[in-house]
Amino acid sequence: MAAIALPLLITIGARMGSVDLTYHLRAGAMMLDSGALLRTDTFTFTAAGAPWVDQQWLGQVVLAWVFRAEGWLALALMRALLAGIVLVSVHAACRARGAAARPAAWLTLGSACLLLPTLQLRPQLFGLACFALTLWLIAGRRNHRRRLWFMVPLVMLWANLHGTFVLAIGLIGLAWLDDIHDRDRGASRLVIVGLASIAATLVNPFGARVWLYVLELSGNPAVRQLVAEWQPTSIDSFSGAVFLVSDPVVALLLARFRVRPAWPMLLALASFFLIGLLSVRGVYWWAMSVPVMLAGTSVGRAMAQREDPVNAGNSLIVVILVVALFASFGRWFPFRSADRLPTTLLTEAPMGITHALRGTLAAGERVFNAQAWGSWFEYALPDNPVAVDSRIELIPASVWTRYADVSNGRDGWQRILGDWNVRVVAVHPVQQAQLLGLISRDVGWTLAYRDADGAVFVRR
Repeated sequence: MAAIALPLLITIGARMGSVDLTYHLRAGAMMLDSGALLRTDTFTFTAAGAPWVDQQWLGQVVLAWVFRAEGWLALALMRALLAGIVLVSVHAACRARGAAARPAAWLTLGSACLLLPTLQLRPQLFGLACFALTLWLIAGRRNHRRRLWFMVPLVMLWANLHGTFVLAIGLIGLAWLDDIHDRDRGASRLVIVGLASIAATLVNPFGARVWLYVLELSGNPAVRQLVAEWQPTSIDSFSGAVFLVSDPVVALLLARFRVRPAWPMLLALASFFLIGLLSVRGVYWWAMSVPVMLAGTSVGRAMAQREDPVNAGNSLIVVILVVALFASFGRWFPFRSADRLPTTLLTEAPMGITHALRGTLAAGERVFNAQAWGSWFEYALPDNPVAVDSRIELIPASVWTRYADVSNGRDGWQRILGDWNVRVVAVHPVQQAQLLGLISRDVGWTLAYRDADGAVFVRR
């Protein structure tokens, strides 16, 4: 109970990020209203009309539909539900691999320590839930062979939710190698399930194009340069620091319990370690898969003789945790409508600047914005196209170069804004610190609004 409830309490208590979420809400609402997929960009003026492979369309529709039901409260509940699916599935997978109750709980808590930064509501959270469910299905494949067929519809759903669906095929391949090593008769079944799952990924509006989208996104230099999650893991971030600590911890556990991993397990450990080392977002797949691998060894059978007794003390702990979970949603109840904004519960959603822009911009007028605010402005100011947003791969590299020139106040930044026919600029004090200093002193621009979040400038 504690292994699931404690990470959930931290997740529910965290503010909801708008950097990705809010543009997904707008896209989903547009598809619900029109009954058609979005295939070209209409959100930015720098990539207007560009083809858009909106691979995450189903996640956007689900988010928008939930949002229309009970507003921000419904989104908070969905975040907790998906995070709960991730944690419960990891725990169930550890148990399916033979781990006792206590080691499975500790392994789940260890997984949660690495997962906490990514349990934000966005399509990737759907991908995390699908990955954790896949781990559970594969972990129990030898005792529940028919259950493995649920992989096919799960992968089909996953391919319409998030680009991480390709990891499902990798997990099936690693499980097949494990069965080959153990000479298990289920190896042939895994081949059939794997082929059926590959075919299932093609059941989407874009067909095989989703595979090319994933490859292009992974190799896009702008994505790797501008998005922190796509950059190599380092000790500078929380996820990177915990990941780099977890590696020797895993080695110590294997040595402490005298585990001699077979080559399929060593291959799996090396694969997910490399994925985690190459990018911060790769840490999350390591966080879920490694505890399940350890659960199948003597690490998972440690402390098996110690069971939690059924007594008043433990019952009270469970009751307190359940009450705390329900109470933590209390602050979201006033925001059961999309019209009421939880101003203190969202990140990168500058309310004062948004209000100032509404009073400054004409309908259809462009606004030059910080990338961190792009998603929020697309939701809050739907009549005004922005310069850039969170869809890094959609915007041409030349645009990102010019965006960086303006944000960093390089020579010619005024000319670029003029070429883009921009009259209003919303400046982020961190992402665009150099621009803030220069535009404040430039006689061609007037300060229209300023607060702790940033400033709005209008061309004279």
